[in-house]
Amino acid sequence: MAGSLTDVFEKAVLNYLFRNASLGLDATNLWVAAFTTTPTDSTTGTEVSGGSYARVAVVRTGAGFDAASGASPGTTQNTAAITFPTATADWGTITGFGICISLAGALSTDLLAWGSLTASRTVSNGGTLSFAAGALSITCD
Repeated sequence: MAGSLTDVFEKAVLNYLFRNASLGLDATNLWVAAFTTTPTDSTTGTEVSGGSYARVAVVRTGAGFDAASGASPGTTQNTAAITFPTATADWGTITGFGICISLAGALSTDLLAWGSLTASRTVSNGGTLSFAAGALSITCD
């Protein structure tokens, strides 16, 4: 499941580098989100809501994602399994994931990176969505 950076985040990085603007990142965590309509570089997609859904924290201390590797593109992957809460209602068919800067911020400013799932997954009431270590791959070219 490969993903890429959003247009919003790419602009934030340029402003950070060349205008000393804040990236707005939480000092401790990034947050993984699940989507029933996959985001793109320029659209936010449709994030799951209700039924005990919540974004999952992944630490930014170097333990949450591998050190970036590769030349074209550069890639990083999650180092441990990422497991969402048990669904208490049907979440629908999950088609993509996102990396966000907060637990519950607006996707228009919160979504840093996104990716499509290799195979969509239906999460029904009582089910659990989980991504194995190395399953979420983010590229930057």
